[in-house]
Amino acid sequence: MDFSDEGKADQLAASPVEFPPIGGGEEPAVAKQDKDYNMRRILDLPVDVHVELGQSRMTIQNIVNFGIGTILELDRVAGDPVDIVVNGKYVGKGEVVVVDENYGIRVTDLVDPEKRIQAL
Repeated sequence: MDFSDEGKADQLAASPVEFPPIGGGEEPAVAKQDKDYNMRRILDLPVDVHVELGQSRMTIQNIVNFGIGTILELDRVAGDPVDIVVNGKYVGKGEVVVVDENYGIRVTDLVDPEKRIQAL
């Protein structure tokens, strides 16, 4: 160590450093633009949407005996909401409607948006 600089220490000035808050406050505009860009890149990706009317548990013997006109009893009552499933993950409930001559689903309940995104 060179002791010849010992007197210069009194001449140095220091000032506090300010850092942006971590995790709180507003997000920098550049980071928000990156997130928007990333989201736009995936918005047109196809996903599988299924609607589950109900379920049933049966033996293989019952399935082997299926024929035209066989009625499968499900675990739901007529009028119960159906489950909406996207890529195998539950995202909400809905009710069956008829649009022209096609079936449709009116969404009545959804999982929290952040949980839906995590589920995809």
